[in-house]
Amino acid sequence: MNKDQLLSLTLRQLRQEASKLSVPLYSRKTKAVLALKRWFKEDWKDVRTGKAGGRKKGEKRGTPYCRPSK
Repeated sequence: MNKDQLLSLTLRQLRQEASKLSVPLYSRKTKAVLALKRWFKEDWKDVRTGKAGGRKKGEKRGTPYCRPSK
C-alpha cells in the first residue's frame, strides 16, 4: 500500500494491515509502565513476621509492613 491509501484507511483497517505485517500499531513500553510491571513482580515480605506480603481474608494478625525483598 502506498502512503495515500494508508491515510484513507479507518483505524480498524489500519490495525488489520499492521497485524498482517506483524508490526505493532503502537507500543505501551513506556518507562512508567515497565517500572510498574517490575514493582508488581517483586517479592513482597512482611518485615515484622517474614511471611509473604499482605493478609489473607480472616487473618487476625496486626497490620503487615510489607517491603520488597532484595
